Amino acid sequence: MPNATQLVQIGQAQLGIPWPRCNGRIRVRGNMLDLVQYTGGDQIALVGLGEGEWDGIDRYWVNKKLIDHTDTSLCHFHPGIDGVLGHGLAPDSNGGDQKVDNFFSYISSGVPRTTFDRLAYVALYIPFDSGAATNGLDLMGDFRTRKVRIFDNTGTQTDYAFTTNFAWIILDDLIQYLLKREALINENLTTDEKARIGFQSFVDAAAWYDEVLANGRKRFECNVATPLQGFLSNRIQQLLTMCQSYLLAPSGVINLYADKPRTPSFVLMPSHIKSMSREPNKKNLRSSANHWQGNFNNLTIPIAATVTPTGAARVSGTVTITTVAAHAFAVGDYVVIDNMDDASFNGTFKLVTVPDNTHFTYAQAVANATSGHGLIGMNESRYLVDSRPADHDQHQFTIGPRGLGLSYQPVQVPLQLDLGNNTADAVDRLLYFQKNRSLGMDQTPYIAPFTFTLKANLDAVGINPQDGSDKALMDVVPGELITVHELTSEEFKGDYEFVEANLIPFAGPPSGDGDQGMAELTLLGYVPTAFTDTSSAPPLIYGADGSVIAL
Repeated sequence: MPNATQLVQIGQAQLGIPWPRCNGRIRVRGNMLDLVQYTGGDQIALVGLGEGEWDGIDRYWVNKKLIDHTDTSLCHFHPGIDGVLGHGLAPDSNGGDQKVDNFFSYISSGVPRTTFDRLAYVALYIPFDSGAATNGLDLMGDFRTRKVRIFDNTGTQTDYAFTTNFAWIILDDLIQYLLKREALINENLTTDEKARIGFQSFVDAAAWYDEVLANGRKRFECNVATPLQGFLSNRIQQLLTMCQSYLLAPSGVINLYADKPRTPSFVLMPSHIKSMSREPNKKNLRSSANHWQGNFNNLTIPIAATVTPTGAARVSGTVTITTVAAHAFAVGDYVVIDNMDDASFNGTFKLVTVPDNTHFTYAQAVANATSGHGLIGMNESRYLVDSRPADHDQHQFTIGPRGLGLSYQPVQVPLQLDLGNNTADAVDRLLYFQKNRSLGMDQTPYIAPFTFTLKANLDAVGINPQDGSDKALMDVVPGELITVHELTSEEFKGDYEFVEANLIPFAGPPSGDGDQGMAELTLLGYVPTAFTDTSSAPPLIYGADGSVIAL
């Protein structure tokens, strides 16, 4: 370590700024809290990351070089938990807690010592490197971010852990900013607070997000960072968009529902409705978006090279790789190798030699073997800015100008969507849902979805087709499906989504049109084919740890 008397510069801490709220796996540069530079070129940096509690570091680069983040002489990770009241401000921590970091011992006493309560941060000792790739200070890391509460359907907390499941991340936001403001991290919920949460709905949604699709991946995973300068509602809306879901709070109980294929829960018969109150209309779609651009940071590692069918040989602890085409790797690079015929060759390795542009070697102290057909990439290539477009061609033609002797001219109404850190596979499925759910299926002939308004008796009781039981109309919640029986309307029979109800209660002065005790229902035509679990994106390649390797 450098001598503290050699201090030549002290950076000013950025205190009081809004820190991002991060969930899932995120690449972070952070904000400099303090920077100490010594005459010999060594530096100590304290880098703020985001609201805690974070889970840990996957990898960390200093001046574009991967460092050993587990080496406490170089790196201390503080997860952002609550500080320990009364512990004091003497430096005594190498990370893993929120006590004062030991690197403060090498910082001038003029810099106040602090625990950075609830802020995830890293403290770094950076030795002078004359061969650094940059003259400045370039810091970057891949992190497993916030831990959240996880519950069963009875409201019993079963875990507090890192997760990429949207259900528990959304619930964590609601708990911290709505139900239990200013509480300690992971503080137990009271009975009254639990009564505000429909735990069964969150458990059901979590299971749907975690369902493994035909491509081997979970349906949706949350990897997102949100600067909280704006309203929490903006963040919640982004999360709901990214997992194809919606929130409802009937009777004050918050429920999370996945917008997925479902069956009707109520059959609307002629006896339930007021005569002549049906008003079927085309949904007003002229100004609706019909060109979506899904913007995201790609979680995949692009394939930089491939291994020949027998191009991996491990002899006496040294692996020699032969690539199909020329590669650009250099000595000291860390490469990710996966999809080998022999899985023992898969992993992340530091290159020892590069004899030519189709060969390289690295150390791996396991038994001799040969293999091939692997894929090679670098973790540095993750999180590249990417986008996927989606067009509703039929809607674009429908709203375009028309005239005698003129060909149809499509008109695009664009909409940009921020889909966080994601894969092209998931983005494709979300965009398919967005366009067909809102505008009807993109096909010929094009049939735009109907809205259907009618007045029904508040005390109507019908059949629940799911189990044949009786169900009160008042128990139907938005998002559920209602079947309009053919006796109610031969023309508009079918399944509709219950959107909203304008209640006209019995209490109050008599209504001239006899609408007391009625509910004006708004129903939206249900498009069952708007949902998909497939994607036009190329197949994904997965690492041994389940992370996405490449398209």
